Amino acid sequence: MRLYDLPDGVILAQIQRSVFSPQKPGLTRQQSTTGQGIHTDGLNHAMIVNLQRGRHIRGALNQFHGKLDGTEPLCEPTVLGEGVACAFKDNTIFHYVTPGYVSEDGGAVEDRSRVVMLFHYPGHIVLDGSFNADNAQGTRKSEVQLRNG
Repeated sequence: MRLYDLPDGVILAQIQRSVFSPQKPGLTRQQSTTGQGIHTDGLNHAMIVNLQRGRHIRGALNQFHGKLDGTEPLCEPTVLGEGVACAFKDNTIFHYVTPGYVSEDGGAVEDRSRVVMLFHYPGHIVLDGSFNADNAQGTRKSEVQLRNG
C-alpha cells in the first residue's frame, strides 16, 4: 500500500528557510548550510528555486559535483539569486550548499534569511521510504552529527 494512495509520478515540493547567525571563529557545527555536505537527495530529478536571500548573507553558495568526495567540482560555488531556479538530475550528480553566515550587524531576520523551494521527483520515495533503484549514487557518513540516533 502506498502512503495516502499517491501515484508514482508525484512531485514533492517543500519550502525551506535558513536563518543565519553571525560568524563565530572556531565553530564548525555545520560544514554546509543544509548540514548535509556534498550529497544526493536519493531521487531522480530535483529543482531549487530561490525565493528570498537576505542582503547580509555571506556564503550559502550552491555547487554541483561529479563525485561524492568533492574531488570533481562541476562548477564554481555560485549565488542562486532571488527568483532563479536550477534543475538537475539528482541521480547523476551531487549537490552542496556552502556554509552561510552574516556579519555581526546581520540586521532583521529577513536580511539574514534564505528561503528556497525544492522540488523532487519521484516524490513518493520520500513519503513512503521506498528504495529508488534509479539512484545508486551512494552516501557517506558525516563526521558532524546534527541529531542523535
